Amino acid sequence: MNKEVLSEVSFCPEYQPGLKEEDKLTSIREIFKSKLCTRQTKPTPVDPLIPFNAHHDILDISTGGLSLSHCYLINISPTTNYQTTGLTSVRDESGHHYQFKGFLLLSNVGLDHIPQLVMKQYNIDYTISLKPHPLPTFYKVEDIVLLMQFIFVDLLNLFDWFNKLVSKDFKLFFMPRFECKDRKDNLIPASMCNIMESLISFYKPLSLPRPASVTKEMGVSRQYSNCIIHNSNKSPSSIRVDSINWHSRDSEAILVHLCHFVPDSHITSSPDTVTSTGRHHRPHKHKQQEGTRYACSRKHTRETVVELQSSSSYHFTGIFTDCTQLALLCPQLSSHLLFHLSLVDLEAGINYKFKDRSFLELALTHTSFITQYNGSRPLPNEILISLSNCGTRAHVSAATGKAPPSKRPKSGIEGLTEAAETSREKYKDDEGDVILPRDNERLEFLGDAVIEFLCSIQLYLMFPSFTDSHLVIFRKALICNQNLATVAKRIHLEKYLLMDVNFKNADINHIYANTLEALIGAVYKDSDINTSSIVLATLLFPEEDLRGIWLSEYKDQLQVDSTDGDRHMVNEYPILNSFNKLEESIGVRFTNIRLLARAFTHPSYGCTDLLIGDYQRMEFLGDAILQFLTSDYVYDTFPLHHEGHLSTFRTAIVHNKQLAEVSVELGFPQHLLLGKDQTVTNFKVHADLIESFITALYLDKGMEHVLMFCKVCLFPKLASSAKGLKFLDSKTRLQHAVVYTCKKEKTPIEFPIYRVLSKEGSVSNPIFTVGVYFRGRRIATGTGGSSQNAGMNAAEKGLDSRYIIVPNCLKTTSN
Repeated sequence: MNKEVLSEVSFCPEYQPGLKEEDKLTSIREIFKSKLCTRQTKPTPVDPLIPFNAHHDILDISTGGLSLSHCYLINISPTTNYQTTGLTSVRDESGHHYQFKGFLLLSNVGLDHIPQLVMKQYNIDYTISLKPHPLPTFYKVEDIVLLMQFIFVDLLNLFDWFNKLVSKDFKLFFMPRFECKDRKDNLIPASMCNIMESLISFYKPLSLPRPASVTKEMGVSRQYSNCIIHNSNKSPSSIRVDSINWHSRDSEAILVHLCHFVPDSHITSSPDTVTSTGRHHRPHKHKQQEGTRYACSRKHTRETVVELQSSSSYHFTGIFTDCTQLALLCPQLSSHLLFHLSLVDLEAGINYKFKDRSFLELALTHTSFITQYNGSRPLPNEILISLSNCGTRAHVSAATGKAPPSKRPKSGIEGLTEAAETSREKYKDDEGDVILPRDNERLEFLGDAVIEFLCSIQLYLMFPSFTDSHLVIFRKALICNQNLATVAKRIHLEKYLLMDVNFKNADINHIYANTLEALIGAVYKDSDINTSSIVLATLLFPEEDLRGIWLSEYKDQLQVDSTDGDRHMVNEYPILNSFNKLEESIGVRFTNIRLLARAFTHPSYGCTDLLIGDYQRMEFLGDAILQFLTSDYVYDTFPLHHEGHLSTFRTAIVHNKQLAEVSVELGFPQHLLLGKDQTVTNFKVHADLIESFITALYLDKGMEHVLMFCKVCLFPKLASSAKGLKFLDSKTRLQHAVVYTCKKEKTPIEFPIYRVLSKEGSVSNPIFTVGVYFRGRRIATGTGGSSQNAGMNAAEKGLDSRYIIVPNCLKTTSN
């Protein structure tokens, strides 16, 4: 606050001089309560956007004996538009000035484990964090509540939020802190008596006669600029003053308020105002006020100019926008804190406590929450109104809040080839931290692979006599959306889900199932695969006996028969002896070599007592292992890409043609055990050998060996595979080309439509003719023995249509 304004303030004359310190504080407290805290709080229902079911009590100013054992300093970064010093201040009887330095958060529970809050405002991503701070030693809760009631209720009209701030279990108090430096530069906090006494003294009618000169007029306008004035009989009761004008020498001062956002119950609705809407106002690029910097738009801004005609009916409060702007962050922060405190019940339900709570919050954040609210909890209308009436007028240009272009991956098919060759270093900010998306789609992608792998390995070992077809059916029954949604409802996951309350989706069970998959993915990233297995078993099988059966340790039948290995059988059976060369070529010596031999046994070879089956069951498990490891790899390698791109990257690594090429490079087909007079030329069989080999390697050596095999032989293939896009079929390539065409021509996105035009030939040898249409025009036709093959041929020809713009990355593949 300007020192000239402070010098005009005389200390509170209402209390009797000569009182003891405690009696003086009691007297000031009563005066503060009667003069400044004039509005009564009222109970309101629990905010449905805060998944917290405990009943909230009204703040009771008689809770002087309440124990608050934790204190935190609220930090915000960057500080643009959120000044921490410079305007609001108080002073003591000795004339020392104490500047407003922000808010302290006092709580009866520890908040160190709660991750920082990221919110978007003014097109900037703000990070709000809590730093442990020593507990104030000379404040009573009653005094803190009085200050909160004056700032949050009487000035900012946050009735509902104020009433819900204290619950039976968790208590949060926001205390403004005022500090000054002594001669040794030590920070000295202002006493509660000085704070309340100063605010009482400040609170007086705003009587401003016109100064004698234009220079003095400008000086008075600067002194009161950004201050908050108050009239409890008006609605809204508080308003920010941006400048002061006088129409004549004897006229009353006219208070000017500028705003962009004009909601209901704004100051413009007051009968004592004159409003000019749509007036152009050119702000300075940087506006200095008592050492405080405001960031303003470089362009012309369109503002509503509000003039208050009856200035004397308002009271000067001594509070400026540096205090109110930070105060209006408190509802967002408290909602974030209560949300995380309520997650204790969810952690108890899944029997796992997160080490990094940000993974859990990410798993519970639906895409609609990011799209609708920019990742922040939606602000109620009362906060939006207070932000417009009493918040900082400054705004940030749109360019300020944008991330550098190099950190944003390209969308569409063009971004895939570039991303496949992009290292993780490209996505790091200036401080070396990777900037990650804030919804649960990526975790759902990873969690789906984790669940599929964990169910596959258990089913494979628990039911050794079941074929791969039976295992697929059982796995599908466990991980289908209907079952996962049922599990999610059992642990009341919908109470904690962050999503747009108006989001319309017919299949809400699909959202619950995806959230549960994201939850398992979060557990895996926070711990390991073994912990994920225990959590998944807890969710799927709440009965202890069933869960015990599921989590029991099982082994493959060949490992059960030979607990110490079967290397002694190599010389007895020539079939096993032939795999010595394969072991030498890959550099792995198997403990149970029969696992390796069975991984290369074709079904035509027949079932033998030596190998007990063929590679088909092993291919079932190997596919799940490969999907899991590849999903984890692309999740970490491409931190900014959405689920659709991650799925494409994974397909580029694990598609059959790519696996068949690796199989041939390693010489696997040469070791395939076939039946008499049998030959195999199908690349699908060669690809299956990779997956069955992965199962043998996993059962014999563990996951680390499989991961090393993938890192050496499979993952490096991503760049070449994605660059050529050879894993995409004709229909997929045509669809990408059509989307590319729509974007280039800036028209609504449309997709190709396939129609069967005719069916000829015999029943045993039909010939289908399929046409492909785009924008109502047939662009190509194709024929084939099935409608699927005919559609593929039509799509291949459609890539040569003059109506389609084909990107360069697809031209190489189509030719």
